[in-house]
Amino acid sequence: MVSFQYSPRLILSLSLILALSLYLAACDDDSPSGNTGDTSGEAAGETAGETAGEAAGETAGEVAGETAGEVAGETAGETAGETAGETAGETAGETAGEAAGEAAGEMTEPLCRGGQGYGFIEDFSTIELTGVAPFTAAQMVKLDEGGWLIGYLSGIDESPNDINHLQVLKLDEQLQPQGDAILFGRAKGGQFKLHATSAGAVLLWVNQRNNLQTNEGVYVQSLDGDGAPMGDVLTVNQSYDVRSINTAWADGFGGILVLSEPQKISALLFNQAGLASAPTILSEAESRSPSAVFTGGGWSVAWLTRASPDSREYDISIASLNDQGEQLLETVTINEARASGKLGLAYGNGIYSIAWGFPDPTTLDPVPRQIIGMRLLDETLNEIGRFFVMDGLTDLSLHQVSWIPPSLFGITWSQSPLGGEGSIMGISRINQLGQVLPSVQIDGNETLYTEVGVTGNASSMRVVFTADQDPQPTGLFSTDTQIMTGPVGPCEE
Repeated sequence: MVSFQYSPRLILSLSLILALSLYLAACDDDSPSGNTGDTSGEAAGETAGETAGEAAGETAGEVAGETAGEVAGETAGETAGETAGETAGETAGETAGEAAGEAAGEMTEPLCRGGQGYGFIEDFSTIELTGVAPFTAAQMVKLDEGGWLIGYLSGIDESPNDINHLQVLKLDEQLQPQGDAILFGRAKGGQFKLHATSAGAVLLWVNQRNNLQTNEGVYVQSLDGDGAPMGDVLTVNQSYDVRSINTAWADGFGGILVLSEPQKISALLFNQAGLASAPTILSEAESRSPSAVFTGGGWSVAWLTRASPDSREYDISIASLNDQGEQLLETVTINEARASGKLGLAYGNGIYSIAWGFPDPTTLDPVPRQIIGMRLLDETLNEIGRFFVMDGLTDLSLHQVSWIPPSLFGITWSQSPLGGEGSIMGISRINQLGQVLPSVQIDGNETLYTEVGVTGNASSMRVVFTADQDPQPTGLFSTDTQIMTGPVGPCEE
């Protein structure tokens, strides 16, 4: 606010002008004689003087009063303005600080990353592992006593370029290493399975001969809660021709091992003491990619069977076995599957979920897009629903089909081009009623994602995967390849 200050000289000038005006007004009045005029003049002068004095005093008082009022008002206004400004500034600063803090929190802990109401609720973390990178093919199991065991493949100091050394490491609840990993051997073709048990865990792998010191074949080893061996390693199968294995485990029942060999799919039961049944031959055709599940009182096994000797596509076969490993029903075949990739099988609440990859049947392109399909089957293996899970380029890969309690099937997949650009990983979710739920999908930008697996339940799921930070055009893993993990669950949008 602008204020004006009146000087004493200006006040006096205004007073004289007022007095002169009054005097002249008195002289203009009609008077009976000159004496009367003199008297009137004197009276007028006195009156004018008094009036001028009074006016000057009043004017000066008013001006002083106004000036004081203005100064006081201005001071009060400035004080109030400063106080209000400071308060507003503090309030705005606090609000901005809170907003910035919330924004920073959202940046470091993104809500629902990759999903809609369900997604990654924390940033990915790298698991610190023993060995020589690249680290790949991780499998994690939760222990009853707390903590985790993780099995993985890597190089070792004595042989850094052989990345199929199988190691197991104990992690605490915060996924921090508890000591060094234990080396169990070399997994031929990266083939191994790790299952949690009431006593710790059980580890199976296809062993690769190591300088004639060990034999080829399938080995099984019981582990304690720290991942250390309990008892001797057991040889389950000594065949040189095992191409791939798949296993399932249930405390109180033991486990089932399914072997894929040339012209044969066979299954046998085992426990922590070794073999529990003779092998059951399920197929003697050209077959591959076996998968097994526990069904509550027995087992089910699925595999791919070549449609014809000269075909590149496979049919899907499914068999049910009792708790003694004996086949119960006739093998069910899905003839129109046209499968060309991996097969996955899961079971929960009396429903089977089976998923596989196949080429797009509607295109004439010599390099067709790939599709991951899924079907739900009832306990008698009759179809009750079918779905398209994902479609993409030829590098689209199915990794795992899982039962996620209490009522979900999860299908993990990735699309990992050579060089890494455009890499994607995802978890597709379908409930037991056949309702397709929003998937969780993460774009890797220049990070190559692969070998995606899940564990846990629908409200607290953990994803573990291989992440190559420097993907190579050759398709081989770089030494910047790590094992990463992150929790997934319901979260705010």
